[in-house]
This record gives sequence, C-alpha cells and structure tokens, in this order.
Amino acid sequence: MRWCAVLPRPTEIEEHTVSELDPTREHLIETYRKKAKHYDITSRFYPAPGYPQRAQRVRAVQALGLRPGDSVIDIACGIGLNFPVIEQVIGPAGSSASI
Repeated sequence: MRWCAVLPRPTEIEEHTVSELDPTREHLIETYRKKAKHYDITSRFYPAPGYPQRAQRVRAVQALGLRPGDSVIDIACGIGLNFPVIEQVIGPAGSSASI
C-alpha cells in the first residue's frame, strides 16, 4: 500500500482561539447548510454546462498512480463523484473508504 500526503510546513499554520473564530464559524455553518440542500443537483452543472469536470477527475486520479488492487481513502469526498473513476482504476481487487 502506498500513501501520499501534502501537509503545510509548521511555520505556515496560523493559531486562533475558538472565540476568535466563532462569528466566522457560525457564518460558514449557515452558508454550508443553505448550499448543501441543493449540492447533488448543482454539482452536476458546476461551474457551467460543458465544463470538463469528469476529465479533471480522471486526470486527478491518474496523477495518483493507482493500480489494480490498491486501497484508497478519499477524505472530504462530498457526494462521492470521484468514486466511479477510482473504482475503475483499482478494480474489484482494490478497496476504497471515504470520510
């Protein structure tokens, strides 16, 4: 099994107390809830009809260098639009999990 992660250098991480983020956090949660109601439908058209979304997903999966039988964890997968492309590459011997 191969793993790949890109993490920011520790010097690039800003620290905030929870109280500093509360107004922003509440706004983000409210915005998310409004958008989430229609995400399944709108994500199919994002950002515009004719946008090569599937082609970009295929290129992203190809860049991972996956092979048949590999295991994949898809973090922040949303509604799973990458799954068909990933499953096609890893095949029935592979496995995938999502968070």
